[in-house]
Amino acid sequence: MCGIAGVYAPDVSPGHLDGAINRMIEAQRHRGPDSFGKFIDPALSCGLGHDRLSILDLSAAGHQPMSNEGELQVICYNGEVYNFDTLRAELEQSRSFLSHTDTEVILAAYERWGTRAFERLNGMFAFAILDRTRRKLILVRDRLGIKPLFYTESNGNFIFGSEIKTILASGLVGAEPNFGAMSEFIYFGNTLGTRTLYSNIRQLLPGHWISLDLASGELARPVPYWTVAGLPKWEEPIDEGSIVEKTKDLLDKAVQRQLHSDVPVGAFLSGGVDSSAIVALASRHYAGKLRTYTVGFDYIGSRNELPLAARVARHFNTDHHELHVAGDKIEETIERLAIAHDQPFADAANLPLFQLCEVLGGETKVILQGDGGDELFGGYRRYGYLGLPRVGRPLATLADWALGALSGHYGRRGFGAHRFFHALAQNDPAERMALLLSVEGPLSPPHRVFSPGLRHIIEAQDPFERYREVAEALPRLDDLQLMLHTDLQILLPDIFLQKVDRSTMAMSTEVRVPFLDFDLVDYVATVPARTKIGLKCRKKLLRKVLKGIVPQEVLDAPKSGFGVPIRDWLAGPLRSFAESRILAHAGPVGWFDGAVVRNLFNEHSTGRRDHSQILWKALQLALWRENSRFEMVAP
Repeated sequence: MCGIAGVYAPDVSPGHLDGAINRMIEAQRHRGPDSFGKFIDPALSCGLGHDRLSILDLSAAGHQPMSNEGELQVICYNGEVYNFDTLRAELEQSRSFLSHTDTEVILAAYERWGTRAFERLNGMFAFAILDRTRRKLILVRDRLGIKPLFYTESNGNFIFGSEIKTILASGLVGAEPNFGAMSEFIYFGNTLGTRTLYSNIRQLLPGHWISLDLASGELARPVPYWTVAGLPKWEEPIDEGSIVEKTKDLLDKAVQRQLHSDVPVGAFLSGGVDSSAIVALASRHYAGKLRTYTVGFDYIGSRNELPLAARVARHFNTDHHELHVAGDKIEETIERLAIAHDQPFADAANLPLFQLCEVLGGETKVILQGDGGDELFGGYRRYGYLGLPRVGRPLATLADWALGALSGHYGRRGFGAHRFFHALAQNDPAERMALLLSVEGPLSPPHRVFSPGLRHIIEAQDPFERYREVAEALPRLDDLQLMLHTDLQILLPDIFLQKVDRSTMAMSTEVRVPFLDFDLVDYVATVPARTKIGLKCRKKLLRKVLKGIVPQEVLDAPKSGFGVPIRDWLAGPLRSFAESRILAHAGPVGWFDGAVVRNLFNEHSTGRRDHSQILWKALQLALWRENSRFEMVAP
C-alpha cells in the first residue's frame, strides 16, 4: 500500500512543479514510509510522486514511479492486484519483466490492452498512468472504492492525490468549505459519491477512470469500467447446494489470494461471523502462525466481545493479542484521527482500528479484515423487513402512525423504533434507502444544530442526492435487492472503506478485505437476495457456507463488531471535551447554535434521548474547522 500524487501545471516553472511534488510526497509519508520517488516531465508540465509501503518485492526493483522501456508510460500506484501472477503469465508470452511486483504487471497490461486492462484487475487500487506517447494522464480507481483517489482543477492546474491533504500540500489550491455538502454530512456522517466538504476537491467514483489531455488541458468525463447496474441478472434455476459450494470455493480462493505478501500478515478479529470466517480460512493457507488482534472498551458490559474472540483464536491456534481502550484517555486519538481524515468523519469505529494499528507498531504490515460481508451477504436488520414488501411496508406505515400519535411520550428506544418504521414506510425508494441509513430524519431534523445563518443554507440542500442517483441507475429492482446494491455503492465505499483506509494507513498498515474479491462479488451480488437472506436469519447463505468451518457458537451468536461506546462516553468522560470544542464555534458568527447544543447534551446525559450521533458529527465538524483554519463567520 502506498500514497500517490501528481500535478499538471502548464504555467508553473519546472522548479516550482518539482517543489509541489516534494511537498505532496512529504504530506502523505505515513502511507509509504519505506521509500519515496518522483518523475517530472517539464515538456508535458506534469509530475508524479509516490510514497512506498513495501509489501511485494521489497527490493529497489519495486521503486515508484515506475516506467517501461523508453519511459513511454510512467505509473504511480497504490494498492494490490491479487491476480497479477495470472496476468503476468499471459503477458510473459510476448515480453519479459524486471521485477516481481504487481506494479510492473499493471503497466504492461495497459501497454497491451489500453484502458480495457482496468476491468481485468482483481484487487484494491488507485493509480495514475502518464502516457507520454498519447500525451494523456489517466487516473483509475478500483471497482468498489477500497482505495481513495481525490482530484481538483484550479486555475488551469490539475492536481490529484491519495488524500486531500496531499492536494492541499501542493500549494496550488486553497481550502474552501463546501457548505452545500454539509446537509449530506449531517445526515450520514460523511459526504457521498464524488463530493467532499471542500468546494473544489472531488473524489473519483469507484469503478471509474478519467483522462486529462495534456496538450489542451481538457479533463474528460469519468468513464465507468464496472458498475453494479451492469451485473447480469440471475437466470439459472435456484440450486441452493451448488450456490453454497460455489460461494465456499470463491471465498476460500479470495482469502488465499490475499495472503500473498513478502511481509507478515495478520487479521483483526471481533469474534463475529465475518472476521471469524477470514481467520478460519486464512489459518488453513498461511505458512506461519497467523497473528490476530481484537479490542475491548469500557462501558461495554454484556457486549464485551473479547471472550468470544479469544475462543475463536484458540480454536484456530493463532498468535492472539488484545487491546483495551478507556473513554477517559481517548481525546488525543480523536484529534489525531480528525487530522488523518482531512474532513469530518463520524463513524467512531475508526478509533479501534487506528489504535490497533498503532499498537502493531509496524510489526504486522498487512492485516485481513471482514469488511463487505454485511453488504454482500445481507447482515443488517433492515434487509429482513425489506424482504417482505407486501407485509413490511403496510405494517411499517401503521407503526409509524401509532408511534407518531405517542410522540413525546416514549423514551430513547421508542424514538429509535419510530425512526426506523418512519423510514421503512416511505414511498420514494431513494428516500427509504437513505433514511434507513441514517439515525437522523424528519422526526428530529439534524440541521437544528447549526447557527441560523448556516442552517438556512444547509436546509436548502438535498441530503439524499446520491441515493437518488443510485436508485435511478437501478430501476425495476425489488426493495431488498435495491438496498443491497445501494449499500455496495454508498455505505461501503463512502463510509466503511474510507474509515478503514484513513485509520489504518495513518499508521502505515495495509488492510485487505477478502469479502470484496471481485470474483466473489461478481457471483454473490447476482445471487437472488432471498437465497442469501432469510426471514429470521441474516446472512443465511454465508452461515451455510461456513458451517463446519467456523465454530457453531459464532454462527449462532448475535451480530458483533468493534462496537464503540460513544453514547456512554458523551454522557460521561467525553462530555466536557466534546461540549467545549463544539461551543467554541457557536454564536451568531459561528457554525453552531449554542442553545441547541447545550440542550442536546443535557437530554443525552440524563438518558432521555440518545443524541450521540448528532453530537459526534458536530464534534467532528468543530475539529475540522480548527484544523483547516476556516473563517469563523458562517456564509
